[in-house]
Amino acid sequence: MARWIWHALPDPSSMACANPRVVAPRDETERVICRLWAEVLASAVGLDENFFEIGGHSLLAARLFARLDKEFGRRFPLGVLFAAPTVRVLAESYRVSSAPQGYSTLVALTTSGSLPAIYAVPGMFGNVIGFAQLSRELGLAQPFYGLQSLGLDGMATPLDSIDVMARRYAK
Repeated sequence: MARWIWHALPDPSSMACANPRVVAPRDETERVICRLWAEVLASAVGLDENFFEIGGHSLLAARLFARLDKEFGRRFPLGVLFAAPTVRVLAESYRVSSAPQGYSTLVALTTSGSLPAIYAVPGMFGNVIGFAQLSRELGLAQPFYGLQSLGLDGMATPLDSIDVMARRYAK
């Protein structure tokens, strides 16, 4: 009798989400992003998990965006992940017909705090995503901004000298 009851229970792997607080995707865009996040992070995700808070880092972000670019046929800079760190918000970017407008070299990582702001210039690859962990470690009292290189969006021509970059960043 107990064996029969066991087989009558639903297969746990078929359940959408074991954690009732995880919000499931509502449309195809969210389903695709959730699936890719889960593959990259090796963990199921819902709409409101923050990429960086659930184990995401710069290398995983690069892997994720390569897959998103291929899936959606659009190239977004990794800095988008700071403004849209959840599936819910990122999906909005992919629902519009083109990449986010108004590409900015200034990417806010932490905007709160009363300490003097830090403005960090990334290394060789020009992407501020590598500063995510550092900004979290510094805490909410430390405003932290990254100066992302032009050209990472595939639209603008990359800057090719320190003098030109310094003038652009100061502006």
